Amino acid sequence: KNRPKLERVARAVLLTGATADPSTFSRSTFELYHSGVHGFVRTAFGLRVSFDWYSYARVILPDDYAGAVCGLCGNANGNADDDFVTRDGKRAADEIQLANSWKVGDVPGCSAGCVGDCPVCDEKQKRLYRGDGYCGVIARAGGPFRACHDAIDPAPFLEDCAFDACHYKGHRDTLTCLRLPPKPQCNDGNTPTLSAANPSGASHFSPLLLAGASCPPHSHYELCGSSCPATCRVRAVPEGCASVPCTEGCFCDEGFVLSGDECVPAGECGCEHRDRYYKKGEDFYASCRERCRCKANGVVECEEDGVLGCYPAGYGRLVVSGDPHYVTFDGRAFDLQGSCTYVLARLCKPERRLTNFSVLLEHDMGGRGNVALMKKVVVSIHGYTVSMERGRKWEVTVSWEGLLRIGQEGNNVVLQSAAGLRLLYNVATYLLVTIPDSYRGRVCGLGGNYNGDPGDDFQLPGGSLAQSTEEFITSWKVPAKDGTCTNGCDGKVCPVCDAADAAPYGAGDSCGLIRDPAGPFGPCHPRVSPVEYFNHCVHDVCAADGARDVLCHSLQAYVAACQAAGAEIGGWRTTAFCPLSCPPHSHYELCTRTCDFTCASLSVPAPCSWTCFEGCQCDDGYLFDGEACVSLEQCGCMHQGRYFKVRLTIEAWHRRFWWKSAFPFQAGETIISSNCSKKCNCHLSQGLVCEDIRCPPDEVCATRDGVQRCVKREGQCRVSPGASLTTFDGAGGRLLASGTYKVTALCNEQSPNWFKVVVDVSECRDDSIPAAVAVFIFFREAFITVNNNMEVWVSRGGARATLADELVE
Repeated sequence: KNRPKLERVARAVLLTGATADPSTFSRSTFELYHSGVHGFVRTAFGLRVSFDWYSYARVILPDDYAGAVCGLCGNANGNADDDFVTRDGKRAADEIQLANSWKVGDVPGCSAGCVGDCPVCDEKQKRLYRGDGYCGVIARAGGPFRACHDAIDPAPFLEDCAFDACHYKGHRDTLTCLRLPPKPQCNDGNTPTLSAANPSGASHFSPLLLAGASCPPHSHYELCGSSCPATCRVRAVPEGCASVPCTEGCFCDEGFVLSGDECVPAGECGCEHRDRYYKKGEDFYASCRERCRCKANGVVECEEDGVLGCYPAGYGRLVVSGDPHYVTFDGRAFDLQGSCTYVLARLCKPERRLTNFSVLLEHDMGGRGNVALMKKVVVSIHGYTVSMERGRKWEVTVSWEGLLRIGQEGNNVVLQSAAGLRLLYNVATYLLVTIPDSYRGRVCGLGGNYNGDPGDDFQLPGGSLAQSTEEFITSWKVPAKDGTCTNGCDGKVCPVCDAADAAPYGAGDSCGLIRDPAGPFGPCHPRVSPVEYFNHCVHDVCAADGARDVLCHSLQAYVAACQAAGAEIGGWRTTAFCPLSCPPHSHYELCTRTCDFTCASLSVPAPCSWTCFEGCQCDDGYLFDGEACVSLEQCGCMHQGRYFKVRLTIEAWHRRFWWKSAFPFQAGETIISSNCSKKCNCHLSQGLVCEDIRCPPDEVCATRDGVQRCVKREGQCRVSPGASLTTFDGAGGRLLASGTYKVTALCNEQSPNWFKVVVDVSECRDDSIPAAVAVFIFFREAFITVNNNMEVWVSRGGARATLADELVE
């Protein structure tokens, strides 16, 4: 009944849908364990399955199953000539026919064979990759695998490596992974292997280090480390790992042990509860009503959690599309004609277990027929802010850390947060915001309160119900800096189409395509009602006098909604009807996982958020590097889980966030570490090359234009007791007498960033020593007073208020 599944994403082990500890997990019928770079499943009847979390999987069968199995791996009867047998027992004509017969599921964007301009590697091209600079290390007589050659013929592995390396143009990350398979094959307990104690030859081959990969914190690389590493689990060593003398991989430093997938001090281990392991500080639900927390010394504390209860798992969905038209979390629909910025959703009733967030949406009157359109979406969560603008399909502006993941999926920019907030924006006319059920009844904004009752969605910020839609919308408006936005149609009559004008757009070759049960969107109707989308389409196309691009955007909005809901749709675009133009070396796909076809996916898993979306997919032999589809040898570098593309200025590093966590980076320039102790160059041929650095004595490490660098120390001007003055550059002296002094100001008084700082020096103190008693900071629109009575006053527009009052406002 239990079906263990080793996932490539985040080294996870899923057991009947739940994540299990990847270090050790045992049942009477099977055990899971982590050894070196591999995860293992071992059954009671002797079956062993391993996966290196990237690309190498291995199945080992007991002899009792010889001739009794079938599949891609053959029948295990000792005769290789009859292995290519299809599911119906016939001999396959080639590998593609064999694979198709044993296929159990489709992967969006993938095909059985090569599509388009298929890359070809002839013998002359493969000869380079058989050399010592690439795959030749596998079969080299004096190489690190020489002790394994007598037990396992290296020739097939060499050919496989040369074939794949040739197709991947020798890319560093794929080449390293292609070199790995022979080593675990040899470490079976019966075959001699090279170890750290026998470094001859072995010192020239370190696959993990060759890739530029670094081990996680508190761990280090070993060529031949313990196959049964110490873990926090208080149980016997897994029988399977004990049969292997050593293995290659990252191992915990001395004094540290494995806690799940992390190395922690031995005294910081987590807890075991009902045969499951949890990290220290981790919250978990032992049952549907019992919420627990793993505390120090392995103590588990549980309490009844009535909020969780036993509810169907789900998410609230807020949709904005077209003109724009809104559908709240609880399903109430309304239209918004304003061109201002509004609070779309935010946490209004905080709770300890809920993460604070806000989503703002800015409109403008940029549409045909004087209609409003979405212009910008701004998300604030986990202390960071992400901004996405209409029309900027391949990039977003971001302030990011590990709690957020943003990427391009099909035609959409997708944001996912650790708190469960998800946002999908097609950078045109469709926005989907989903939040977990844990936020039910605790949010507010134009999206409503998500309490299951659409009747009370139109709440004002104070909690009372609005008397009209207009009052509700206006109450959630964010003050504009320039004050130029409008609440309606800019003083004009909002566009309205009567039934006669709108009728033509309900036809089957227009918006009627949405609700046609026999059309391409018919299979989606049970999942996403076509009624609202059809009505919105007719309204928007009519208001735009039948503009074809407005029709295409309306249809595309329904497509995005359908695919986000997991529905299948039929082909609807043609070369004459709503064609989608794709960049060079890419093509249109109705259902593709574009995040699987990136340069970053060569090195790390691509955790796509949804099954698939329509969009442009790179052709075979090309991958997306954040800006364009490039050939494999032009892909950039991975550094600490982030992808750095080639040939883009370093100033873009923290300011632009690309597809699949791809921070752009220009070859020849440097990535500077957070403390300016290391700089790294991304080279096409050598990968990421790093060296230690330090800032000069007169400079400090700081962020400038979103980039870490060494900068001159900030100048400080000081007025000390005794009226002692020290200038920015270090000159010193005494002020002649008490008085008011302008200590600094921006010389260009016309600059919008103008400021002035004035200090009042007096001898009125009890000790009669002259000193600063007040500081005045002037800006264009206000000035601030700070005095020696610990009072702070803010003056602007003729009004004066305390700092506390200003903060409340």
